[in-house]
Amino acid sequence: MTVIGQWIGGKLITPPTPEMRLEPGGILILVGNTESLQRFMDLCAGAHQLRRHGKFLIAGGGEVGRKVAELLNDAGEETFLIDTRPGPGVDLIGNVLDMQILKQAAIADVQAVILALNTDSTTLFATVIFKDLAPDVPVIARVNRAENVERIYAAGADFALSISQVSGQLLAWRLLGKESVAVDPELRVIKVSTRGLERYHPGHSDIRVKTGCTIVAIERGEQLLVEFARDFHYERDDAVYICGSAEAARKFYEVFPQE
Repeated sequence: MTVIGQWIGGKLITPPTPEMRLEPGGILILVGNTESLQRFMDLCAGAHQLRRHGKFLIAGGGEVGRKVAELLNDAGEETFLIDTRPGPGVDLIGNVLDMQILKQAAIADVQAVILALNTDSTTLFATVIFKDLAPDVPVIARVNRAENVERIYAAGADFALSISQVSGQLLAWRLLGKESVAVDPELRVIKVSTRGLERYHPGHSDIRVKTGCTIVAIERGEQLLVEFARDFHYERDDAVYICGSAEAARKFYEVFPQE
């Protein structure tokens, strides 16, 4: 497996360093084949793979909740919306703090939970309840007041997004330009040639140290290689897939200029 980075408390740490700890509750971004993933899971007792199927459970049918459902549905995902009152798109009427309502929603089988509630206190309690009933399901929480973000992370949320912070970043991006906004690194997967890489093994740490990018796969004809033997050598028509932030990609092109 290739470790690309780790989400910790809503922040993406990439590229990983030799000193980086695998944190309890962290979410690792890994690249590899099915057999490699199974070996990783066997090695890291207690680790589990995030579900990539099932509905997104959205708690709160207000403007934010409805918009999230609309965006997910447009992307081809299934959603299940809970609200205390009937309304457009609401699938279940009830209080998300009610255990019976959550059992009806089959929360253990959903892909993720999105809390789009009106008050941070309800969001905090809902986070605790969801994590108690379905600890392996990621919880994404809307936060109304920025000072409550850390409290909701402490309650167990995997991602907590403050509306004021997001709005401020959007406004700054619009008025001042993208460079003025401090955002988490944006991961990209880019297809490049082998030019300049011939003397490096795909797993060599120098590539990551010099650029911040990681080689995650080699395309060779109809094959996609994600495991590289010690005596691996590039072939002339190989295509290389690298992964890293936008800044790391820029550095990669400086160190390994492409045609």
